[in-house]
Amino acid sequence: MKKVIKTIFALIIFSSMLNVSFAARPTYKLTAQNFVFRAANELVFDIYILHTNIADTVFQYALGQYYFNFDTNFCAGGTISYDFAPSATGDSSDFFFNARPRTPTRVGSQLRLNTNNALGLGNGPIVSGVIPGSKVIRMRLRTSAPAFSSNSPADLQLRWRNANAGNPFTKIFAYVGNLNTEITDSTGHFIDIPTGIQDPGSVASILPKDFSLSQNFPNPFNPTTKIEFALPVSGNVNLLIYDITGREIINLVNEAKAAGYYSVQFNASNLASGMYFYRLRVQGDKNYDVTRKMMLIK
Repeated sequence: MKKVIKTIFALIIFSSMLNVSFAARPTYKLTAQNFVFRAANELVFDIYILHTNIADTVFQYALGQYYFNFDTNFCAGGTISYDFAPSATGDSSDFFFNARPRTPTRVGSQLRLNTNNALGLGNGPIVSGVIPGSKVIRMRLRTSAPAFSSNSPADLQLRWRNANAGNPFTKIFAYVGNLNTEITDSTGHFIDIPTGIQDPGSVASILPKDFSLSQNFPNPFNPTTKIEFALPVSGNVNLLIYDITGREIINLVNEAKAAGYYSVQFNASNLASGMYFYRLRVQGDKNYDVTRKMMLIK
């Protein structure tokens, strides 16, 4: 009887499989944020990119170039420099070195950050769907004057330079299907300076509207993979791993979670190669239960 139940369970799992579309375009939110004065004449900030349709796509980053317009008067007549912000190892970016943008320069009232070299299909970092996303880079603006003209970052009047400003402008590329594809959408470009320039896309506006369980990535994997899911409401969450017979291997998540985006690493170093299943089960004001398959190859 137990064998019959396990067989039925395995068939249910297979029938519920939905493969994420690698041919669909990922959407994103690009934000300049975390503006901090390190000195009276030195301002640093972070550039983050957040994957916003994780239920439908995998966002494998290919290229990115990042351009801003700003008010040069903020630099109080001093010589202006724009470069990478020195910081603790691993703190300046979530991307590996070859995926980071290059050669920051200041040209007139523009701050320019040029694209990395093409990484090749399968070599790009996966952009996170968990707020605030993946940190692309931390940048630094300085003036040779003793201090900026204001102690408010809002007076910098930093704005993304988009296509309507003419070349050069901010562009984002991802691997869509097998192709390096431009996915630039300036409606998703924001500046977040809480004391001045407000970000039109508040956290509430980017909370998930629906439950979702993304395809793990990478897949196939060895031995670690990432599983992302989204909750539109709070609830008691279980993220369970099963083998091909329907036997539960591990419960990766077993706790109450608030609405939001989540990412979990699964390490299968102690498991044999083969097909496995992961199941997201949410119980609360709204219930959700879905299962997907993944392949471990050693």
